[in-house]
Amino acid sequence: MAKRAIIREPAPMTTVTSPPSSRRQTLLVSADGAAGRDGHDGVDGWDGGTGSDGGDGSDAQPAGDGQPGGDLGLRLRPGSEAGHYQITVAIRSTGGAVEDARLLPDAVDLRVVARGGSGGTGGSGGNGGDGGTGHRGSDATRYRHGEDGGRGGDGGDGGRGSDGGDGGKGGHIRIQVAEDDTYLLMTIEGAQQPTPLVAGGKGGRPGSHGIGGAGGSGGSGGSSYHWTETQSYTDSNGQTQTRSTHHHTPGGSRGSSGSSGRSPNSRLDPGRDGDPGGFAIEVVDDHGQGVVARYQARYDLALDDFSFREAETPTRDGILEFGEVVEVGGLWLRNIGAMPTPARRRVRLTLGERDWLIPAEDQPFLPRSLAPGEAIEVPGTLRFAIPRPQIDEPGDPAFIREQISPIAEQLGPEPNPEDADTPPSFVRPYANVTLTREFIARFPVENGEGIRVLQSLAPGERSRIVFPVSNVSKLALGSQSSNKRQVRVQLELTGGDLEPEQLRFVDDQGNPHLLRDGDDPHSGYSVDLPLIPAGGSVEISGEIGFVEGVPAYAGAELTFSLWLESLALDGALELIQLRRVTLRVEPAYVATPGARVLLLTHNQVSRAAYLAWNELLEQRLELATDEWSLARYGHFDHEQRLPEGDLPLYTQLIDKLVIVIDSPFAPTPEADDDRRQPTAYLRGQDFRRSVTQRGTRYLVIHFLYKINLKLNMLSY
Repeated sequence: MAKRAIIREPAPMTTVTSPPSSRRQTLLVSADGAAGRDGHDGVDGWDGGTGSDGGDGSDAQPAGDGQPGGDLGLRLRPGSEAGHYQITVAIRSTGGAVEDARLLPDAVDLRVVARGGSGGTGGSGGNGGDGGTGHRGSDATRYRHGEDGGRGGDGGDGGRGSDGGDGGKGGHIRIQVAEDDTYLLMTIEGAQQPTPLVAGGKGGRPGSHGIGGAGGSGGSGGSSYHWTETQSYTDSNGQTQTRSTHHHTPGGSRGSSGSSGRSPNSRLDPGRDGDPGGFAIEVVDDHGQGVVARYQARYDLALDDFSFREAETPTRDGILEFGEVVEVGGLWLRNIGAMPTPARRRVRLTLGERDWLIPAEDQPFLPRSLAPGEAIEVPGTLRFAIPRPQIDEPGDPAFIREQISPIAEQLGPEPNPEDADTPPSFVRPYANVTLTREFIARFPVENGEGIRVLQSLAPGERSRIVFPVSNVSKLALGSQSSNKRQVRVQLELTGGDLEPEQLRFVDDQGNPHLLRDGDDPHSGYSVDLPLIPAGGSVEISGEIGFVEGVPAYAGAELTFSLWLESLALDGALELIQLRRVTLRVEPAYVATPGARVLLLTHNQVSRAAYLAWNELLEQRLELATDEWSLARYGHFDHEQRLPEGDLPLYTQLIDKLVIVIDSPFAPTPEADDDRRQPTAYLRGQDFRRSVTQRGTRYLVIHFLYKINLKLNMLSY
C-alpha cells in the first residue's frame, strides 16, 4: 500500500528543487494505510406475481478494515547546496518497502504522516419484495354462490446490513537528525504535537438492514347474481294478473392479505477506531551511527509575558504619541516542547508589522538553548514607530488602538559577517508565540469638546467663541513648560460667501483680527499657548460676529487648527487636529404686516437657497414672507412668547402657510454628529391646534440626498 504516492507534491509546487518562494510550500511524505472498502449493498427481492410471495432481499457484504500505517523513517541533513536541506525516506508497509531521497529548498515544509486507514462503511441489506395480490374469485350464478378471493402473497424478508470496518492502527514515524541540525525539525508540520500524524484510522459507519416487503392484498370475491321470475294467475274477479319474484345468489368475500416480510433487528455496530501509532525523534552523533537522545515530540516556544513603554526622550509624557518610538522588553520565552531547543542555531525575535506599528530592525536573540519547561527573559528590546496620521479633514482627535505581536523565529545557518545584509534562507516561525498586547496612540493635546459658538447671528450681533484645548499627557506643554514644546491654535476663514472684512473677530484681549486663510500656522488669528499643565486644559476665546449690512443667509466657514511642535523639539510645528464650524447670517424674527407665509429655516440653509425661496415667494407669487430660524431660537413652540413683545408665537401663524425646509442641521457645533430634522421641532399638539383651530397650513420640503424632492401639503 505504501508504494502509492508516498511522496506527493501539492499543486502549487511544480518541482521540489525550485528556489525558495515567498509562499510556503509543503511536501507530503505519507505512509498512511489504505482505507477499507465499503461493504456492497444487498439486492432488493422481486415483487410476487398474482398470489405469489415476494422474494427475500440479499444480505450486504462485509466492510473492509483499514490497513495499518506503515513504518516511516526520515533522516534530515543540511543540503549539499546553499539554501537547501536533504531528506532520506524509508517506508515499510504491507505493500512493500520504498526508499527515496530529495534535495529541498529551505522554504519547503514537510507533512509526514503514517496514519491508519479508515474502516469501510457497512453495506445496506436489500429490501424484501412485496407479495402479489390474491386471485379474484368466480362470480355467482343461479346455481352456485360466488367464490372468495385468493390470499395475498407474503412479503419477502429484508436482507441483513453489515457492520462498519475497523480502522487501521497508526504507523510509526522515526525522525533522525544530528544535534547540530535539530533546527531542521521545524520543517515537519505538527512535530511539536505529533499524535495526529500517527493517528489510528476511524472506524467505518455501520450499514442498515433491509426492510421486509409488504404482504399482498387479498383477491376480490366473485360478484353476486340477481334475477327475477314472473308468474300469471286469474284473480277472484276473473282477471289475469302477474306476480314477480326477485332472486339473489351472494358473491364471494375478499381474500385475506399476505404477511409482511421480516425486517432484521439485530444491532449493527460501527467499526472500532484504530490504535495510535508511535512518533520518535532520535538525535544521533555527528557520524550518524549512534543515538544520543530520543524524544517523543519536538521542542516548541511560547511567549509568557512582555511589556512596552515610550523610549526615553525629553518628550516622554506617559502616553504613546503618533510619530513616537516605543520599546518592547521583558520578553519571556518558555520551551513548551518535549526536547531542548537547538543549541547551535539562533532564535530571533521581531515584531509583526501592522497599520499603526512599523517595526525597527532590532533583532534580540534567545541567549541559549532551553530545556523542556524552562523559561528565560530574552535580553534586549524590540522597538517600533507609530506612524503619524494624515490630518486632512476636521473631526475628533486622532485616536487608535493597535496590537503588539512579537514573533519568534528559528533560524538555520546564517551568512558570514561580511554578508550581513543577506537574510538567512532557513526561517521558521514558532506558531505558539501568540501573546499580544494592545496599545493606544493619540496626541498629547487635543480638542475633545468641539467649538462653542452661536451659529446663527444677525448682522451686527456677536457671539462668544471658545476653543478648549486639553493636555491628556503627564507632562506640561507650551512655551513656558520644562521642555518648551510649543502648542499653537489658529483660526481662519476658510470658506463661505463673505470676505474677511465682513467678519469681525476680537480676541480675549480686545484686539481685532482679520481671519485670512493661508497655508501656514501663522495666517488668520494664531496664538501660542504658554502653559498647559499635565492633565489640565485651557480655552482660547474671543468674540465673533458679522458687520452691519451683511446679506441674509450668507455663511462663513471657520476652521480651528491645532499645531504641536515636533517630537524633535526643533521648532517645526505639525498639524494634529482640525475643527470646523459654519456661522450663518440669520436675521432676527420680525413680523411683517400682511405676511402670508412663514419660512422655517436653519443654519444649513445656504444663501443661494434663501434667495431662490425669496424669488419664488416674494417676487413670483407676491406673497409677503417672514423667516423663523430654528438654529437661532432653538424651538418652534407655539406657546412661547415672541422675542419682541408679549404675544405667543401662534398669533403670528393664524391663516398662514408655514414652509418647513426639512433638511438636517446641527443646532450647535458640538451636535454635528447628531443632526436633527426641522420637523422634529414641530410638536404634535401645536400642529393639531394650528391646523384645526387657526387655519394654519404646512408645506414640508424634505430633501433626500441631493436628488429627490418630496412635497407634503398638509391642510385640513
